[in-house]
Amino acid sequence: MKKTMPCLAILLALATIFAQLCVTASANADDLRVRNLETRMTVMERDMKAIIAQNKGQAQMGLTLDSIEAQMLQIKGHLEENNRQLREMDKKIKEGDAALDKQMGTRIQDKNNELKTQIDTKLAEMQANLEKLANLLNSTVGEIDTLKQLTAKAATDQASSAAKAARTAQERAEQQKELATAAAKEAPAKTTPAGLREIAPEQTKKKMTGGKATAATPPPTATATAKDDDTESPKGDGSKYDKALTLYRDHKYKEAYSAFLDFLDKEPKGEMAPNARFWVGDCLFKQREYELAILEYQKVIADYPKHAKAPAALLKQGLAFERLKDVETAKLVYKKLVEDFPKSDQADTAKKWIESH
Repeated sequence: MKKTMPCLAILLALATIFAQLCVTASANADDLRVRNLETRMTVMERDMKAIIAQNKGQAQMGLTLDSIEAQMLQIKGHLEENNRQLREMDKKIKEGDAALDKQMGTRIQDKNNELKTQIDTKLAEMQANLEKLANLLNSTVGEIDTLKQLTAKAATDQASSAAKAARTAQERAEQQKELATAAAKEAPAKTTPAGLREIAPEQTKKKMTGGKATAATPPPTATATAKDDDTESPKGDGSKYDKALTLYRDHKYKEAYSAFLDFLDKEPKGEMAPNARFWVGDCLFKQREYELAILEYQKVIADYPKHAKAPAALLKQGLAFERLKDVETAKLVYKKLVEDFPKSDQADTAKKWIESH
């Protein structure tokens, strides 16, 4: 159809020209007009060729447009197919996301349940351990209370034993005094330069053997290895304590005894009170008042159990019981010294004495 339209136009144009030629021929047109017609025919022919060429170009363009349109339709079909595939993929992705969310939710729930179970188990174990610790603590507290009671009982028994020993020593001291008084009625009493009576230890008394007086052999005592606690020296500061200690060092035991008691009256809780109490006992020991010395040493042991003079007081107390011929009590005192003050020098002396008896 597109091709016939240009052909019809050309035929119509030719017919018009031929009609004009016929009119002019009939009118006897001259040659010039013929040449003009020829010229016009040439121009028309050229125009016809141009029209034909243009029609060919339009035809090619139509073919090209048809091809482009076909390609566009094909592309449109591809796009629609791609959109369809994209919609399917989107649907699958959404379904996959939903399934994944469901699966992940299940896994998370399972993990939470697992963690909760583990936490519950741990809490139960911790609760059980806490109950065990509480029971152990209660048991330990009970044992500590029992130990405290036993310790208190032991301390009470120890204090009772010491008090009993002190009472026994006091009773013996009174008996000794009564014997000394009775002996004084029969014979003149021997006095010391200080004016105090001297009670001669039995190991120094003489016994009669076959009508003759012989000196008894003294038993071994801790005195063989123990020395007086003479590590303390007067400071020279003129204090009451220093003066009393100076009198003791000068062997003025009676005056030193009074001076130490005076110091204790003035400063019963002073820093040097334990030392002063020990020296009071030593002043009595030096004057052979062993029973009274034992009581003074006991005050040091009971009132100042952690003081450095405590082991020295125990050793001198044991020596005093030895002098009174009470070996069993002396042994008890030495054992207490070793148990309570195992690292002291006095404990070494007590061990040697115990091993030899």
